[in-house]
This record gives sequence, C-alpha cells and structure tokens, in this order.
Amino acid sequence: MDEETAWRLFNEGQPVSLIIDGQRVNPVLVTGLSLGFNQPRSIDVLLPTPIDEPDRRRRIGLETVELAP
Repeated sequence: MDEETAWRLFNEGQPVSLIIDGQRVNPVLVTGLSLGFNQPRSIDVLLPTPIDEPDRRRRIGLETVELAP
C-alpha cells in the first residue's frame, strides 16, 4: 500500500476491506500510521473481534497490506 492511500484510509475513519499477507480481512479500521524516516512504514489496524473478547489490534508493514477491490 502506498502512503497516500494509508493516509486517506486513516483520515476517513471508516471500516474497509484489506488484504493482509494475502488474506482478505473485512471490516478493518485503520487506527494509526507510522510514516516516519527513522522507523518502518506501517499502519495500525483494529481487526474484527468476536463478542466478549478483547480488541484485536495489529501493526502491519505497508508492504504487506493492500486495499481489497
């Protein structure tokens, strides 16, 4: 995923479908970005979570995630 798309998804604040490591995940909410020069480019996402379980948050490198068609 490119930085422009990641920034747009973060700013929109709406659930989206992503392909993470080749697997489609729906719905996902982008909750944070890391686009700095001294750290790997990544996004923080909130993954679907079964009822009565803690939230599933994950930091994912931009090179392993893409917006699902």
